[in-house]
Amino acid sequence: MVSRDGALFVFLLEMKTGNAGNYLLQMQTGKLITEFLLGLLKLHEKCDSPLPQFFGVLCYGLERKSAHKGTTRHGSAIEFEERRGLKVCDWSSPVLDAKDLVNAAKRCAL
Repeated sequence: MVSRDGALFVFLLEMKTGNAGNYLLQMQTGKLITEFLLGLLKLHEKCDSPLPQFFGVLCYGLERKSAHKGTTRHGSAIEFEERRGLKVCDWSSPVLDAKDLVNAAKRCAL
């Protein structure tokens, strides 16, 4: 969860090695659990956050490797697309920069 510029972004990360399987169902389950927990906090007046915007990130690869210096993708490489009511991106690079993820979510939310 990231709060930025008056918006609340929730990133649902699903890590797979090869077969993505039921990743979307697992992300949607994570979204429901998060909505439930935020609802409980609001009910008990422990949280006054804006409505969250959810983004799924499917991270996949066959094996974990360190990135070579200068070969990582940044910024505009992260693109979200609508998949059964959830904005999702696929990511296979060994590095995922949190700032780039938030900036991509902000671009998508506009």
